[in-house]
Amino acid sequence: MLSLTNAISRVASRLNKNASDSTVAARIKNHINDVCLEKWHGYAWSFRYREYGITLSPRVTSGTMTATNGSATITASGTPFDSSVHAGAWIRFTGDTVQAWYRVRTVSSSSVALIEPVYQGTTGSGKSYELVKTDYLLPLELSDLGSVRVTFDSTVITPSHQLQSDRHDFPPLANGSPLDVRILNQSLIYSTYTTGTVSGSSGSATLTGVGTSWLSNVTPGDELVISGDSNTYKVYNVDSDTQITLYNKLSAAASGAAYTISRQYGKVLRVWPASDQPYVLFVKGLRAYSPLVNNSDTNELLLRYPHAVIEGAVWREAGSSPDPREDSLHQKSELMWAKAQSEDEQLFPIENQRPIWDSRQAGR
Repeated sequence: MLSLTNAISRVASRLNKNASDSTVAARIKNHINDVCLEKWHGYAWSFRYREYGITLSPRVTSGTMTATNGSATITASGTPFDSSVHAGAWIRFTGDTVQAWYRVRTVSSSSVALIEPVYQGTTGSGKSYELVKTDYLLPLELSDLGSVRVTFDSTVITPSHQLQSDRHDFPPLANGSPLDVRILNQSLIYSTYTTGTVSGSSGSATLTGVGTSWLSNVTPGDELVISGDSNTYKVYNVDSDTQITLYNKLSAAASGAAYTISRQYGKVLRVWPASDQPYVLFVKGLRAYSPLVNNSDTNELLLRYPHAVIEGAVWREAGSSPDPREDSLHQKSELMWAKAQSEDEQLFPIENQRPIWDSRQAGR
């Protein structure tokens, strides 16, 4: 298995440079990540596809609500609200003379929420209601939403995309099993999660949490920073409320450390009609590149096409100082990548009918 350390050594050896020099090693490490990033997103490699399960939240009608005219605060007789589920959900008071749908802006507790706009009906308690969720955050690492496919039961639902005027922009007037899905361009989320502490061993991709609730607050692709560690890690899978698997192995041990898991932007999957049961959808799409951080890290490109990665990094490192071989090195690198792409196309011809993006063609 070709690790990051092995790759750095091979690039340095090719150019008669000292891999033990920290400055040289750091520069080559960046070159390796750069070439992997460019080629990862330049083509729909078969191994980039990943499937994610999304559990739909069923309609809630149990108990009653208390609401005050002109106020944004509503209070439930029971505990219907879940902060990780119902922020952004729809709610209406089914017995009101003034029929209106409201958005749940925030959930203060399991029995208290804030709505928008403020309540327009008559002040009172014992109000029957309907609480439904239609929007679900897609995993952050889904990088090319044009390739996304959604399956429910044995049916494939082809998602449509946000338009200036969408027929599913209105509140969910119907309930049932999912018939249609739409991808909304909801950017700039800036959400963070910092509850509890984390521990993990150096060289391990597993993090253990204490006092954490990761299942409902973290998704694959979210970025994680641990106090005392300058590296940024990426979440591969949320195994439980207290365990996360990372793409990149830890470069330093952590014990009871503070941390931050963040999501700078996000895309939303809108499901129609609103779910009447906890159905499960599977979303399949192309995942984004995860940088190599730990010296023992590797990825599919290094494992499958090590010579192409090495040639690409050699060309980049040679170009950082005057080298008459630069043009020939670039040509060799591109030939190696063309061979790798051709091999992948032969193995998976249906999945890879078109390239996603080619940085060398973009400026032409």
